[in-house]
Amino acid sequence: MANENNLERAEGLYFQDGSLIIQAENTLFRVYGQHLASHSTFFRDMLAIPTADAAESMEGCPFVRAHDSASDMKTFLKAMMYPSFFEPPPGTTDFATVAALLRLSHKYDVEWLFKRALSHMNLAHPTTLDGWYKSRDEIEHISRGCSAEQCISTIVLARNLSLSWLLPMAFYRLGRTISSKPVLESTQLSPGDKQRWIDGTRELDRTYRTTVLRFLSYPVHLQGCKNRDLSICAKLRAAYAVQATNIRLAEAEMPKAMPLDIWTPMNWQTVEAPGKGKICSSCIVSMKQAQRLADEECWNQLPHVFGIGDWAALEAVKKGVMGV
Repeated sequence: MANENNLERAEGLYFQDGSLIIQAENTLFRVYGQHLASHSTFFRDMLAIPTADAAESMEGCPFVRAHDSASDMKTFLKAMMYPSFFEPPPGTTDFATVAALLRLSHKYDVEWLFKRALSHMNLAHPTTLDGWYKSRDEIEHISRGCSAEQCISTIVLARNLSLSWLLPMAFYRLGRTISSKPVLESTQLSPGDKQRWIDGTRELDRTYRTTVLRFLSYPVHLQGCKNRDLSICAKLRAAYAVQATNIRLAEAEMPKAMPLDIWTPMNWQTVEAPGKGKICSSCIVSMKQAQRLADEECWNQLPHVFGIGDWAALEAVKKGVMGV
């Protein structure tokens, strides 16, 4: 018999007619064992074992001590017992919930829940440039404006669960951090991943923050320019280039502008706003084409920059896990 002293019953997850009691830390959960067994091979196998007379029990139910945090177990059982608690995208959630569900759905082999949690991670960690544009500019997701600590947790989670396709964007977002202190003082990140972050962020800053902006000033004169005075578009483009480059000056007080963050649709709205003294439409078309090529070059190199292989290999891992 389990000792009930100093234990609390989980609110909303202690059903009087439940058939299985689980203890996580100092919290008790009384749930429906057969319901868990219908979704989880772990619980199916556990409950299939004949109950011995000496087996632990509580209130006439099989009793199990789980080596998980009470918070993680609460999140996991809520998702299992209440269908509306955790919905697939575009349903909203948060990183802590997704991380807990990834850990426990993997541990207890609940495939549908694991893939649902991954669908939220995939929105925030795309494997294509167009997916990145949507993630950056259009859709809400669990990693928008995330902290360095969340990026670190994502990297550790991806390593532990072999979700390697999440790593490039997790490292990339971590590169935005103002201070290196969270990375260097982390007890979660491996020394190898700390070095990958240092080397990769340096390479992105040294090489690609320059190349992704070349479309603003090179070549000086674009073919098909509609201005009679070709210097008008050239001067305006050069001015935008200086403005974009000077974003470095503010980085002591704001997150670092990574290469694929420097020039966004908001910048194009400024360039294309009606009025006098604007870059001609032909030059804008050429600039957008050049920017896309520069972004593609940077994007294609991201996994290599952080020592994670290439997108094709990562896509293969993703397909193998997601089954699509």
